[in-house]
Amino acid sequence: MSKEKKKGSCFGTILKVLLVVVLIFAALIAYVDWSSKKDAEKREAEKLTEYTEFVWPTSDLAKKVPKPNDLSKGKVVNDSEDSFTVELAKIDKTGYTAYVEACKTAGFTVDYSASDSLYTADDAVGNHIYVSLDTDGYMRISANIPENTTEESFETLTSTPEPETTEETTSAPDETDVSGLRTDFKEAMDSYEEFMNEYVDFMTKYNESSDVASMAVDYANYISKYAEMSKKFDAWESENLNDAEMNYYIDVQTRVLKKLASVQ
Repeated sequence: MSKEKKKGSCFGTILKVLLVVVLIFAALIAYVDWSSKKDAEKREAEKLTEYTEFVWPTSDLAKKVPKPNDLSKGKVVNDSEDSFTVELAKIDKTGYTAYVEACKTAGFTVDYSASDSLYTADDAVGNHIYVSLDTDGYMRISANIPENTTEESFETLTSTPEPETTEETTSAPDETDVSGLRTDFKEAMDSYEEFMNEYVDFMTKYNESSDVASMAVDYANYISKYAEMSKKFDAWESENLNDAEMNYYIDVQTRVLKKLASVQ
């Protein structure tokens, strides 16, 4: 066999090997996307079971906030005289926009901030509303009264407190900082926000990259951790958050949603 034929044969073998490598990478990326979609569909189906027909809160604050027309798929996350949060499933952009308009009509137009997926505003007396729509069609509605407006009742101020009996316990009380936030709660919120900032930076780089194949493994890791962090963050909804913690929770989610909007 001549040298020219040997070179041609060697070159052809190299091309075949390169083609196989490219196909393997393409298959890996396709599998990662398929696996991520399957996991997302499973989590979505499990999450939807939590959203059923519910009753709108009846506090004075809730009466000032527009009640959605359809309460067949939702849940009350928390409800008190000072604040409340509800979530509704299967809401599209049209439904979100219509609800935001209802909030404006109800007077929530002071110091407003608006986007395609987030609306925050106060009314004339300082009641604050927060409305957000995520990419999966879940709309969150939160409201709280102005800070430093809650007063103790006359009975509380004048009544003589009954003596309290103390019991020995081995558990230590939850530590809180000067703002009223439990230490573990604040650490969880700050960790969640820090990761989401990192996630947005990565996705920005991923979307702008011309060589996504080299980022396939990192992409899969970020998607997996994103789902895990979101689940842990959502779990705090079922905790008995005080007013300071609920406001901090909402502030963190507001900042995160604004950043996520930049990569969607």
